[in-house]
Amino acid sequence: MTGMVSKINSANNFTIISGSKSYTVTLTDTKLYENSQTNLDAVKYLTEKLLSKDVVITDIVKQGDVIMGNAIYNCINYNVKDDIPCSAGNVLNVEMLKLKLIQYSGSNEFLKKISRE
Repeated sequence: MTGMVSKINSANNFTIISGSKSYTVTLTDTKLYENSQTNLDAVKYLTEKLLSKDVVITDIVKQGDVIMGNAIYNCINYNVKDDIPCSAGNVLNVEMLKLKLIQYSGSNEFLKKISRE
């Protein structure tokens, strides 16, 4: 799914417009820190990186009205209509974990390691 980020809701949640529909996206297997300053820093970071920009959401799992997924931005070959419309870009989930702006709560060993480093 591709769309434009229209609103940053929290450190791991934002709204996109895709076609004529609005979707709420939460980054998969992430949770917020209890530290409010970290959450404010994360929202500021997301606003600078994503607001009013196009993103590709992958590994989508719908949970009610919310889409759980991974976000890619700054896509290369974004407008190419083939099997890989975003052949390279920034993976937001990994970037946010490396910067310690969100916590990882899943079982992927690579992402667990990144969030501990």
